[in-house]
Amino acid sequence: MNMRFICLFLLLPVVVLGQDPHFTQPLSAPLQLNPALAGSWTAGRITNSNRLQWNKLYGNYTSYNVNYDQYLHPLRGGLGINYLHDNAGQGTLLLNRFDLTYSGRIPMLKNDTGYARLIIQPALSFGYAVKTLNWDKLTFGDMIDPRRGFVFTSQETTGKSRVIYPDLSAGLVIYSERVLGGIAVHHLAEPNEGFAGNSPLPRKYVMHLSGILGSLSDSARHLNLFPSLVMMSQMDHRNYIFSVHAKYHKYSLGVGYRVGDALLFSAGFAHQLFKVSYSYDLTVSGLAGYTGGAHELSLVVRLFDEKWKHRLNLRRYNF
Repeated sequence: MNMRFICLFLLLPVVVLGQDPHFTQPLSAPLQLNPALAGSWTAGRITNSNRLQWNKLYGNYTSYNVNYDQYLHPLRGGLGINYLHDNAGQGTLLLNRFDLTYSGRIPMLKNDTGYARLIIQPALSFGYAVKTLNWDKLTFGDMIDPRRGFVFTSQETTGKSRVIYPDLSAGLVIYSERVLGGIAVHHLAEPNEGFAGNSPLPRKYVMHLSGILGSLSDSARHLNLFPSLVMMSQMDHRNYIFSVHAKYHKYSLGVGYRVGDALLFSAGFAHQLFKVSYSYDLTVSGLAGYTGGAHELSLVVRLFDEKWKHRLNLRRYNF
């Protein structure tokens, strides 16, 4: 297969439909996982995830995600703002997307003190995406000299260098103090993101489930386990992540497996107002030894500590 076809199949959405970037620590990028997670932590929070993938390969992928979400009592729901930046091929293909999310809160099964033992949150997210392609970084078959390599100027006709489109996603979560589960559908309208023709962005379907095994009353003195399962499907691409994290006092360690792709290892430190964690993906597929795996660093900042939440008469729901 010559370089022209390799380039077209890998880089042009008119030929191969796009896929979203993903994170090894999905709950550290909550609105990227499921918009219904907006406001699920009663006080405000800022989350940030940075991912470097396949650093041994030229043209590796880097992804950056930051979001802010807050439960607002007058609206009886949560608001969230999410920003995603994805850089594929060292500036060859760039994505910048902003999302504004609203989630409603439906309390269920209230106890004697008036607190709900179960929360249902549906949500809608409205996005604005800008995708750019640097045609100068692409190589085609007619640029190749059999002896000297890429020396000629390509005669290929190029398309647009920028595509702008609106986006729409929806989600639902159900959670209690010990269990959180949810579903989400991203890119509901399958917007056109093609640079040289029509190319709809496929819908992405997400299901996730996580929980707490251990003490809730005095977790600082007990070892708690946090198992989780995330399943994502987008066109022909499937992504299944099984993981479990162990937390004792302020420290946590985790292991996981992305089916058919990588073993996942993570470590974290949690303070009253923030949590920082690092994860590494060890590739175990046929690319093992060639990619360098993936590194991910995440930060979660809580805007109110427990004392302030008590003064504001707010309740935190654990999951």
